[in-house]
Amino acid sequence: MAKLEGDALIRHVIELHVKLRLTGELFDNSASDQRRSIVLLSLGAIGDFLRGTVGPEDGSVYKPLNQLIYALIDLERGKESELLGPAKISHRPRDPLAELAFRAFAAAAMDLLVLGKMPRKDAARRVATSLHRTGYRQSSGRAISAQQIEDWRDHFRAERPSEDEPTARFHRVKQQLLALHPSDPVSAAEHLLKHLPGAVPPKIPKKPPS
Repeated sequence: MAKLEGDALIRHVIELHVKLRLTGELFDNSASDQRRSIVLLSLGAIGDFLRGTVGPEDGSVYKPLNQLIYALIDLERGKESELLGPAKISHRPRDPLAELAFRAFAAAAMDLLVLGKMPRKDAARRVATSLHRTGYRQSSGRAISAQQIEDWRDHFRAERPSEDEPTARFHRVKQQLLALHPSDPVSAAEHLLKHLPGAVPPKIPKKPPS
């Protein structure tokens, strides 16, 4: 196992950061049918980082990552992937996880504003206004309403984090931001809204309402 430290390790970390930032920017600016290949570039960068820091000798370190890469390449070649096939469950979720993650972020921003003593309705309107200015819309192209923000917050506050990943994200994001802004929940909410596009880029509807 490679034992890197100091400048040698920092060089690999910087190189990984540069590659992931580049692929992140490419992902944001690419059509949906090109994004899988960009994800492969990101995974390849992680593999390169591990080989440079951990070393290539221990194949078990790379096995799950390699299997994911192979499965994605199979999909690019038009071949079905057992690894990435949908699970057979009786009640499929209606919304994709990316949409639920976005709702969790928006709900967390509202919850932080309320924690900062902002009235519920005002907090919901502030989040909805910020999302609209940033370019977020419903899939129909309509604006996301303050009432939707309230509903999302109520939903995540009622669910159990141990049973629902988006709910766990809702609580996790709040805790992380409160650690950065321990005495100012409003600033924590503003930080979240400012950096939200980096985590969940806005989607511009193909046919916005007239």
